[in-house]
Amino acid sequence: MKEFYFDSYYQGEYLNGKRNGLWKDYDKKDGTLIREKEYLYGEYHGKSKNYYKNWTLSIDIEYLNGEKKAWKEYYPNGNLAYEIEFNDKEGFGKS
Repeated sequence: MKEFYFDSYYQGEYLNGKRNGLWKDYDKKDGTLIREKEYLYGEYHGKSKNYYKNWTLSIDIEYLNGEKKAWKEYYPNGNLAYEIEFNDKEGFGKS
């Protein structure tokens, strides 16, 4: 199924009316992959990845049952800019 939002569209599957599995967000103008998100019964679960236009990873977030567990952000050249690990809904920086 495709859903359109402003300058992008999402593609993924529903299970019992809720997003489930891998969903991908594409730029409507050129079809470039912008983001990937994993869902489990409508909640974020697994990886969420955002990409720069050059297809390198921009942001990598890990979720467990809807809660953020880790966040990594990258420079356009692919080098890690910073990393945050979450513990009980509060973030703690890690270099």
